Amino acid sequence: MEFFDLTEIKNVTNFQNISSSNSVVANICSSASANSEAFEGCLVKVLGAVCNDPNAGFGEWVINDGTGDINVDDLLYDYPNPTLNTVYDVVGVIDFNFGNFKLLPRNASDINISNQPPPPPTGLDTVSIYNIQYTPNSNGASSYDGSQVYTGGIVTAVRSDSTFYLSSGSGPWSGIYVFSNLFNLNVGDSVTLNAEVVEYFELTELKNITNFKRLVHRET
Repeated sequence: MEFFDLTEIKNVTNFQNISSSNSVVANICSSASANSEAFEGCLVKVLGAVCNDPNAGFGEWVINDGTGDINVDDLLYDYPNPTLNTVYDVVGVIDFNFGNFKLLPRNASDINISNQPPPPPTGLDTVSIYNIQYTPNSNGASSYDGSQVYTGGIVTAVRSDSTFYLSSGSGPWSGIYVFSNLFNLNVGDSVTLNAEVVEYFELTELKNITNFKRLVHRET
């Protein structure tokens, strides 16, 4: 039956427990996909979702992996102190109540700090270092020269002035120079950032850095 737009089964008879301790697999999906009729009643996993509201009322908080918001509800498990701007991986059942789909974690192990990069800010293109650096232009200039991009990688070297080099993947076109000394970085740190792509005396570089995030810090 439909109960306030939630499809449910009731008046159960002839119930039989056929087996126990079966493995349970969660559907990996975006926060926007999870927030839909298609996943109602399903166990889902949302990866790399930022908490953009740690207190949405009634024990709920909100996450977004860059595709759209979904509320995390405390009906099955009350997660203590979700943190604004922290990136989470969340497993839970999709429920529907009070006009909205809700993600219901079952226990503490269903909520973890993510090692996924956070979603890009709205309105910026997500561009790999390879695509920034690869160029068909005879003068070697990046096709993204003058553009604002969202990218990331691993710090491979730090200059004496604290500007640094960033790499993602391996092979040609996989590294780039970042003209910023605002961050105290070590080789091996994993970072994401917004930046302007600039050609400076034929060197492709990133500058005017904003929304900088260090995902993994390597101690020296």
